[in-house]
Amino acid sequence: MTDLPRPLYQHVQQNLFRLLHSACQCADYTVSGSSNILFPASNSAPSPDVFVVETSRWKEAIENDTYIDGPPLLVVERLWDHLGSVLPDENLREKISFYSKEVVVSLWVIDPERRIVRVYSGSEEHLYGKHTEINLPFPLSGSVRIDDIFFGLPESISYNSHFWDVPPFYGLSDDPALRGELTDGGIVTTHLPKPLHRHVEQNLFCLLHSACKSTDYTANCNTHLFCQTSDSAPYPDVFVVETSRWIEAIREDWYVDGPPLLAVEVLSPFEDVSGKVNIYLNEGVASIWVIDPKRRIVMVYSSSEKRQYYEHSEISLPFPLNGSVRIDDIFLGLPESVFYNKYGESENITRKDTSTQEHAITVAHYLHSFKGYPAKGVHDELINGRILISTLPTPLHAVVCQNILDLLRSERTDYIEVNRTNILFPASNSAPCPDVYAFDTSRLSEAMRKSDYLEVPPLLVVEVLSPSEDLSEKISLYSKEGVASIWVVDIPSRTVMVYSGSEMRPYAEHTKIKLPFPLKGSVAIDDIFDNVRLP
Repeated sequence: MTDLPRPLYQHVQQNLFRLLHSACQCADYTVSGSSNILFPASNSAPSPDVFVVETSRWKEAIENDTYIDGPPLLVVERLWDHLGSVLPDENLREKISFYSKEVVVSLWVIDPERRIVRVYSGSEEHLYGKHTEINLPFPLSGSVRIDDIFFGLPESISYNSHFWDVPPFYGLSDDPALRGELTDGGIVTTHLPKPLHRHVEQNLFCLLHSACKSTDYTANCNTHLFCQTSDSAPYPDVFVVETSRWIEAIREDWYVDGPPLLAVEVLSPFEDVSGKVNIYLNEGVASIWVIDPKRRIVMVYSSSEKRQYYEHSEISLPFPLNGSVRIDDIFLGLPESVFYNKYGESENITRKDTSTQEHAITVAHYLHSFKGYPAKGVHDELINGRILISTLPTPLHAVVCQNILDLLRSERTDYIEVNRTNILFPASNSAPCPDVYAFDTSRLSEAMRKSDYLEVPPLLVVEVLSPSEDLSEKISLYSKEGVASIWVVDIPSRTVMVYSGSEMRPYAEHTKIKLPFPLKGSVAIDDIFDNVRLP
């Protein structure tokens, strides 16, 4: 078991990441770190601080949403020995032997306190100190300067005398694929991030690092923050903090104490970060970004609002930082051949085509894991095992819905009219959310007693068309599930298309639609579009 990196080690790790990232730009290799590498034959899954692997294998791992399988070209590990010896401790010796056996070409062991790097390659071992350079392993070209690896470290570092007396949540699990966080006084363990997660995290780090240049702030990642008032030590994927506090943490060889300016959480499948968001807000974090790489959206929380950002938009950086971050740059480099659905599965189809997804989401799974997420600004529904996201209705759309509600309620029958809530069709793996629907009052009472959704087909369903919306799949679903009458309202043409069984009939202005039995009476098209004025 090992402690998680403190700012001293994390600073060096970030320096190495940038140096190796530059070296890999002209080669078919990618640099990453803090993610497991699988060696099934050895029953091992180590998590190096930094590693370099072929870009093709990195992309394959992203597409399959799994870890890298097999040896990387280069591995970097940090040295934890504080006992005065220049030799690695026994745990690290075991790792060195393991990596050598698994044919890792080059292993670098970093000792930031002594400013030395020990390099293992095959049977050779070399020690590098200040003002020397390490040649990169073939096929990479060039070298890395030792002084650049330790760039930015203060000259005077007081080694923490309480190194082994850290809070008890560190290193709780012997599972090398887990990391721990202290949240509201409770221990939370999560798996180390996979390449998809790490790829987005690294993009964010580079973007925020650039944004912090020429400011008094620095971007960092993969280390804890101490939040004393909430009895928590969260582990953001990326965060921005004052450079002075970061240097102080390095000098004291401890963690940053108190809130950062910005905290970023990259969602893993089925992860709920609402508790951490509340901790960040209560601790005074100015801006919290929650990134969903599988749907390419970012939710931004502040003390005053919550906003959602999609591709082709930009997020303004919190004051006193200037500028913004493009959503497209956050997800730069993710394979376009992979569609990441809300279920957490990766599909080998184009992102725009959702009609052939292989993994159907059940109604039970949808209600447990996804309903109402991502909430503000959009709504979701489950159609034939797939989740569809759409924006909330415009005022024009809402006026038409309200008109229809008022017209149906004026009939005073044993049926009740509802809008904007899901209906469950478990057999079809569907939970659509019609604009308006009418069903037997007794069904409502039953659903209310169970605190549940309606699970039988309504008598009448109304869908108001949004621009470019295709409702054919939903119409087919409603018909199959036994909805007696389906109205599709088109505002620009002021028409209503009514589907009933195998019949389809259009209604225009100055006509009336007869209500389905046992409802009585009819609804005038002109009344549906009352007070509706197109721009």
